[in-house]
Amino acid sequence: MITAIDGTTVQSVGDVEKQVRAAGLSGRPLVLQLARGSDQVQVTLRPARDKDGQYRLGLYIRDTAAGVGTLTFYDPKTRRFAPWATSSPTSTRASPFASAMA
Repeated sequence: MITAIDGTTVQSVGDVEKQVRAAGLSGRPLVLQLARGSDQVQVTLRPARDKDGQYRLGLYIRDTAAGVGTLTFYDPKTRRFAPWATSSPTSTRASPFASAMA
């Protein structure tokens, strides 16, 4: 999960979009702070312009609530569950930082 960009806490997809666009226009890289489980990781990425002129990081990012479906089964002992519905790439909105590789 992206927690900060260039030291600024990320609160929404819009926060990331603004930072990516600004860095792309100025030609500077971004330093992303990531939470991976209990670890904190820092990476530097430079936005690239796609064929439509939008700046992208080559990442697929979505809001945390995207793709939440109905649970039809949950066992608290084993913590296993079975979803009724799952996330679909067509169910999330496209944004300027979505994968440029798509």
